[in-house]
Amino acid sequence: MQKLYLPTLIAISWIAVYLSVLTSSKALCLFAVILCMLSLGFLLKAIAFIFPKWIRNYVVVAYVVLLEFLGLVFIYLMSFLSFFDKRFNRNAKKTPILLVHGYVNFSSVWLFHVIRLKRKGYGPLFLINLGFPFYGIETYAKKVKQKIAKIQKITQKNEIILIGHSMGGLVLSYYAEKYPDHANIKAIITLGSPLKGTMVAKIGVGKCCRQMESKSKFIQEAQKSYPVRVMYHIVTKKDQLVIPYTSGIINQEKDKYYVINDLGHASLLYSTRVFQKIDHWLKDLS
Repeated sequence: MQKLYLPTLIAISWIAVYLSVLTSSKALCLFAVILCMLSLGFLLKAIAFIFPKWIRNYVVVAYVVLLEFLGLVFIYLMSFLSFFDKRFNRNAKKTPILLVHGYVNFSSVWLFHVIRLKRKGYGPLFLINLGFPFYGIETYAKKVKQKIAKIQKITQKNEIILIGHSMGGLVLSYYAEKYPDHANIKAIITLGSPLKGTMVAKIGVGKCCRQMESKSKFIQEAQKSYPVRVMYHIVTKKDQLVIPYTSGIINQEKDKYYVINDLGHASLLYSTRVFQKIDHWLKDLS
């Protein structure tokens, strides 16, 4: 991607900077800043190989931080889309897919992956807003159960594929554990989910954060009965919210987990590599 688009992205960034200065437009200035940050991020990634090995990791970290910031900006700018229809690819004939967002997020975070899933003909695709962000995992699992019941009614199918980012993956795993006979779950795909807890949860707010702490009673009990057989995981070593990143891997079968080195937590939602791995798994599942 860097080789193909980087020169064009840098050129557009400079044009945006020039026009923002020329017009004194605050909106254009903000757009130019975002483009420049994006360009800098990809530039750092592209030239990382020229640095000595001991400094290369710091360059990658800078790249991750820049893209993570932009990813978070995009997440909250697109939050208004969460109020629109949450069913896509209505006429698709494959296994229904439900995508569940994480802590303090919205269904709109799935925009990137939904577009690509639609292009590939997967679905029908469904999204859910978990609502108030400070309830317990059990409450969100009940909401997922209610949503899946509606999906079963709409599609007349009992089978389903579940995809969750961050806390969403933990919610889905708990749902499958708590309601094993509610649906025929073909797969649970988790992206950066603290399935064994995370140290960072200590600074979060709400019951769900207390439950996501590494040594919480909830996590200790959940690990005893996760539906490991149907679980697939994508994690990143640079995850700033799931620490350690290995917390996101329960199924140790080599072809059922994927580790990335140079993405942040939110960036998993906008990564082509992440989608390619999801696509690889779905080809055999849907």
